[in-house]
Amino acid sequence: MDISDVNNFIETVQNLVTEDTVTNYSSLTPAVISVTEGGKYFKVISGGSCWGFISKYDGHFKGIPIKVGDLMKGANWSSPAKHSRGNILDGTASYGVYGPTYLK
Repeated sequence: MDISDVNNFIETVQNLVTEDTVTNYSSLTPAVISVTEGGKYFKVISGGSCWGFISKYDGHFKGIPIKVGDLMKGANWSSPAKHSRGNILDGTASYGVYGPTYLK
């Protein structure tokens, strides 16, 4: 996975957030979606809050297998939650305006 895959995903999320804000909250300015690169994850930031994480490696996280491109909810500002919410590379990522979806 390279940064262009992440940038394409960020562009999709930005379009989703902008559309939702314009449709439902017309007096507000849409949040800006940005990404920072860490050692193991890309952190996705929405308007100063942690939106989620994207894995940069294959392996295990808290005993659960993860692979490159897995989308993860944020447990807090600096670390992801335990389970992935799909993968951005194979199109199985499950997310909404406010971040990756909760597990069912």
